[in-house]
Amino acid sequence: MSGPSSSSAGSQDTLIGGSGDDTLEAGSSGDDVIEAGTGNDSIDCGGSSGGGGGSDEARATSHAQVTVVGADSSDDSENSDCGGGNVDSADLEFQGVVNSTDGSSTMNITILDANDAAQAWQAANGDPSAVDITLTGASIEADNGGPIAAGDDVEVAANASGASLTAVEVEAQLPENSGFDD
Repeated sequence: MSGPSSSSAGSQDTLIGGSGDDTLEAGSSGDDVIEAGTGNDSIDCGGSSGGGGGSDEARATSHAQVTVVGADSSDDSENSDCGGGNVDSADLEFQGVVNSTDGSSTMNITILDANDAAQAWQAANGDPSAVDITLTGASIEADNGGPIAAGDDVEVAANASGASLTAVEVEAQLPENSGFDD
């Protein structure tokens, strides 16, 4: 079971559901990523209506930006507030290292880890070890305070359209600070 994420202005938390009952509660400000776990998950993305006792549950106010990754419509339910302007959804998640980028519209990454949906996408698209990802419209947070740079460790929530990937949310950190392998 997870507790609430930080409500500090500018904070960014990644909350990960597991195989059991999890309560994931997004903070009231900053950017949060909710990664749905396995099983029948209930995801509440905000509003003041409160929880609702699901397996994976996320709450945020309209002041927070929430990205929901991996919610499966066949066994997960998202509360109606997950359709708000402060909530983005992505099916795929990749962790990797940036090979090249212009910092704002595209990047190429070497994939180091991927969720099940991203692995299925890779298998259907020739098992690439590196991929191009469109960044246009994505929420981007770079540890260095600037744009994404070659060599950065990244965690990318994305959606696919055929063989093309479009990022919804990107966290970029210097390799010595990333902790993605923890």
